[in-house]
Order: sequence, then C-alpha cells, then structure tokens
Amino acid sequence: MFRGFAAGLILLACWSVSAEAATFRLQGSTIYMTGPIVAADPLRLSRMIDLGARAIVLESPGGLVATGSYMADLIHAARLTTIVSGECASACTMMFYAGTRRKLTGRLGFHNATDAIGSARYAAQMKRYGAPREALRAAMTTPADRITWLR
Repeated sequence: MFRGFAAGLILLACWSVSAEAATFRLQGSTIYMTGPIVAADPLRLSRMIDLGARAIVLESPGGLVATGSYMADLIHAARLTTIVSGECASACTMMFYAGTRRKLTGRLGFHNATDAIGSARYAAQMKRYGAPREALRAAMTTPADRITWLR
C-alpha cells in the first residue's frame, strides 16, 4: 500500500511541475522561452540548441536556481544571444547574463535565493557572466520574498 501511495505522490509532483513549466518555441534560429524555470527545462533547451538556435528570448519569473544555473551554462556554451523585452527575474537573470551578446529592452528582477547554497550559486554565476555591480548588489541584498527591478 505504501508503494502505491508513494508512486501516486511522485506522479502528482511530476504533474504539478509540468503544469507550471516554461514553454519553449523555436522560430527560425530563435528560441522563445516563457514561464517558470523547472527541472525539465535544461533538456528542452538543449534540444532547441541542437536544432541550430542562435538566440533566446527570455520571459520568466524565475524558478529553480540550480536549473537556471545549468541553463545559463548551456546558453553560454552555445554562444547564444540573449534577449529580454518583457520581464526576466530571479534565476532567469543568470540566463540573460550568460549570453555572449545581450539585448535588454524590458526589465530584470533580482532577489536573494531562499537558502545560502542557492544564494552562493546565484552570486557566482552572476559574477562569472559579468553582471554589473548594481545587479549583483540587488541580487544579494533583496530578500527572497521581494524583488528589485532594474532596467
């Protein structure tokens, strides 16, 4: 009986994550990503990159720091141009700064992660990809339950 209950919980968790996952669409050589960053997203991003993507348009409220960090590494390795014309917050900002060329006409939102490990990873990625001091300051000083928007 416990196995059935545990399996049900796992299926429920997977269903709820996929219901809130980002959507990915490839148009020409540009990926359009919209929505929260969840665990399955790096695989979906990698598949789009393999299809010849050269740029990614990001619109996301953020999500999992470790996942966003991994996706930032994929973006950087593929030398994608990153574009934000709407809002890109939290873990999404790591992905924006990972672009080899960046275009910002929207706004970026920053806050600290909910735990020390996530905060350290977030700060390290932001520094690694050349985020400006103002962004780093906002990311490290804004509490996790708030957001600081910068343009």
